[in-house]
Amino acid sequence: MPTPTATDQLGTTPAGRALRWLLECMADPAAVTPAAVAARLSPAAAAAVPPEQYAPALAAELPGRGGVTVDRVETSSPNEAAARLVASDGGGWVLRCVVDAEPPHLVALTQLAPARLPTDAGCGAPVPWPDLADPTSVGGGDARDDRLDDAVRAARAELRAPCVLAGVVAGGRLTGWTDVGYAEVATRRRPTRRTALRLASVSTVLTALAVHRLVDAGRIGIDDPIGAHVPSPTVVTPDGRPVRVRHLLEHTSGVPTDPRLALGVQVGTDVPPLDELVGGELRALVPAGERFGHSPVGYALLGALVERVTGRDFADEVAGAVLDPLGMRRTSYRLDDRIARQPLCGYDVDFDEVLVAGATDPVLRPAAGAVSTLEDLGVLAGALLAPERRALVAPAAPTGVAGVATTRVGLLWADDGGRPVAWHCGGWPGALAGVFLAPEDGVGVVVAANAFSPSRLARLDELGLELLATVVDREPS
Repeated sequence: MPTPTATDQLGTTPAGRALRWLLECMADPAAVTPAAVAARLSPAAAAAVPPEQYAPALAAELPGRGGVTVDRVETSSPNEAAARLVASDGGGWVLRCVVDAEPPHLVALTQLAPARLPTDAGCGAPVPWPDLADPTSVGGGDARDDRLDDAVRAARAELRAPCVLAGVVAGGRLTGWTDVGYAEVATRRRPTRRTALRLASVSTVLTALAVHRLVDAGRIGIDDPIGAHVPSPTVVTPDGRPVRVRHLLEHTSGVPTDPRLALGVQVGTDVPPLDELVGGELRALVPAGERFGHSPVGYALLGALVERVTGRDFADEVAGAVLDPLGMRRTSYRLDDRIARQPLCGYDVDFDEVLVAGATDPVLRPAAGAVSTLEDLGVLAGALLAPERRALVAPAAPTGVAGVATTRVGLLWADDGGRPVAWHCGGWPGALAGVFLAPEDGVGVVVAANAFSPSRLARLDELGLELLATVVDREPS
């Protein structure tokens, strides 16, 4: 009888079957053709990254994994599965697969990320998740609300994140906050509203505000072609019409982020300019203004625009033009003296084990590079709720694929049970952050956690909207 292997644990769930296909691809990368990938990808995934790009990106990752073994597998739900891979040289990765909930359960997302292993320097022994799962481990926020506490505790159990933070924004400021869990597992240190945390793609909102400041000052026009200010890289569109500044702000440029472009590098690694990273050219998949598609590389273009127009380093310009005027004095796009010294430690939580996430810096700084605090995130939410910025958080783009609409600062927008809401939630290795606004009610919610995966990002979206509904019902308009 054959000896059972880790892959036997994948079972027959939709995600398990899809992950098994990916693992089989590792044995034969030549079989990873555009046609084979197209047969497996969901329409939304293929619209975001066409099989012609997806296939070579996947194949480029797989051949270098020769000699790997599947150490552990995990099916966290019927629609998500993960495998921990260990190479002969001791390196490790987590291969994750998410499929559509409805048949035929096509692949919605694949992710291959470095995994921290106990053999890594400074990593330490894994902590079993059950050791941290006590639902009563709530810290000491001010203006506490039992309904928020209960929701955050329940979400932490689902997220399996060492720490979850949530704050209420009203009257332009953070009026109360709650936390569950630990900012640092080894010391059981609690977080505070001033603990540093990564904003991930919520950073795009600050980048958008910097661009709008230039528009308000008459230094650029919102309908200017991006090529008028950033000649390289050039942006090539299917119909020859230019991508304009507003398309990039609204995530409707049609320019995807090529999956072959690394989004994060080890701390201290030099990152070349954007035009070198992308080979001097970006290609839009559809005509500008036709369809929503979250585009980190599009916001990197906006960062290049800010630098070219102002002649200043992007981080310095945003600090002086946006962060300081708003009062966000513990926020920065670089790890400098503005940032708190004791951050929210990031963790990889897979296979019921908690390990410190590897430290990485974003390649596309304007899209994912801001570090902030829950308190400063509350200041940002309060600023976006101010009457003078109402137009920035109203729907600006036409409804696109999957019914998605967006705003002039890149927030998603929806009518949630008759209540207009705008929000954005972002993830980075070891970090989640989100801002959720009810503009007509003048209230908001900010959330953060210190473990990332696609399913955790989706659950944090749900948590933020749930808390926002609770806050709107409680707070006076």
